[in-house]
Amino acid sequence: MKKGFKLSCDKTGKDQGKANYANAYIGFGVTHRRSSTGIYLEDAKQAGIPVNGEISPDENTVAFVSVASEGFFVEQTVAMAQKVIAAGGAVVMDRSGTGFGQSHSRFNRNGEGRVQDALGKPAGQTKEGYNIFGSTGLCLP
Repeated sequence: MKKGFKLSCDKTGKDQGKANYANAYIGFGVTHRRSSTGIYLEDAKQAGIPVNGEISPDENTVAFVSVASEGFFVEQTVAMAQKVIAAGGAVVMDRSGTGFGQSHSRFNRNGEGRVQDALGKPAGQTKEGYNIFGSTGLCLP
């Protein structure tokens, strides 16, 4: 199974690290602007990485999850992430906190923050500090 994909842009300088772990991508763009979440969706498709409803999760699935700051598609994102976790896979998201680029920053709290709150306490963190929900063995050396 292919692992990792290249992002065409990384506005905050932190998302490529999550994409490096991924063999799946969960995230939706927004129609009113060009969001990084939407750009990453296109990047994953171009790399041949299964996205959203195309994902057939199993114990080897590692999904990079991104949520637009407006908080659209939170429920769908949570449901897809839970499906990956229930199959024995993992999802990788921003590190916890309220600082820039963290899960509950002013830019992330309505999107990624809500998804992480719904998923509960992370099972662990990657070496870079990204939160892992589900099987930590898929993202740790």
